[in-house]
Amino acid sequence: MIFNFRLAKATRALKETESAVADAQRVIAEKESLLQDARVTATQLQNSLVDTKQDKDGLQSILTQTQQALDKEVAAKADLQTLTNQLKEQLNFQQQLHEKVQY
Repeated sequence: MIFNFRLAKATRALKETESAVADAQRVIAEKESLLQDARVTATQLQNSLVDTKQDKDGLQSILTQTQQALDKEVAAKADLQTLTNQLKEQLNFQQQLHEKVQY
């Protein structure tokens, strides 16, 4: 009888342990699934980061080219403004000479 009691107690303990192991295995499987999802997400984010860096580099290059073009246009505008002023002065001088010659 004591033997049967001990056997029943040991059997219950074994079933409880097996149940606990099964629960732990389910939790591990869930955590492994979450970990795999996290790895996939991390890979996607790393790829996105690489793409974003490439986009940034391309835009930086375009910005540099645009700034250089703007600098050239500003310099050309200043040169043209100087030339315009010189031509106006020359025209005024020629008009004054023409007026003096007429009188």
